Amino acid sequence: MTFNVCLLRALRRAPTLLALLGLLWMGTASAQTCPPPGSLVDTIPPGGIINDYYAGSGTPNLFSGATSVTLGPRDARGYTTTLVIGDLLMVMQMQDGVINTSNNSNYGNGSGSGNGSTSVGQAGLYEFVRVTAVGANVTFTPALTNNYVNLDATAGTAQKRYQVVRVLQFSSVTTTVAVIAPAWNGTTGGVVAMDARDTLTLQGQTVETQTNRAIFVAG
Repeated sequence: MTFNVCLLRALRRAPTLLALLGLLWMGTASAQTCPPPGSLVDTIPPGGIINDYYAGSGTPNLFSGATSVTLGPRDARGYTTTLVIGDLLMVMQMQDGVINTSNNSNYGNGSGSGNGSTSVGQAGLYEFVRVTAVGANVTFTPALTNNYVNLDATAGTAQKRYQVVRVLQFSSVTTTVAVIAPAWNGTTGGVVAMDARDTLTLQGQTVETQTNRAIFVAG
């Protein structure tokens, strides 16, 4: 199966508050335009992990109009490459759920099950930017369209987390190994994103065990 894509898929559904792309956020994603790839590769890394993951850090929130970010720790489970000018990044709100905080079986979604949430909030919201400078802060273009929140849980609110994902950029690529993501650990992971300038051919391989699936097409 072959696709001409700038593609994205959120994988590994963690509990309800984890970002859910796919059907939940198709409207938001289709409005995004991936920047032209700067440093192109044409093969999937042997281990199948193609992204780097940085925790949200610095000022807890990223606001609409921002053109720089202070990156948190890089997840060692990722592709582990150094950021350079021209790299494609995805900023994504991973957790933003609203919960019933009652100290009884209504905790979570209020149904008496003791789990879930009443709303996913902005979980799954994301956009692409391209690196223009790397230093103490990473500068990017275009300016952010959305707000992203990074806050610890309190007695009355659930944890809110965003992450920054480095997106590997391909010319044309045929998958020879399964493409995977490290599991969401409460800070980073859980997402596969890639940019293919020309053609992506899955050739029977899987993206998080989803064989020959069209995954997600944006742009």
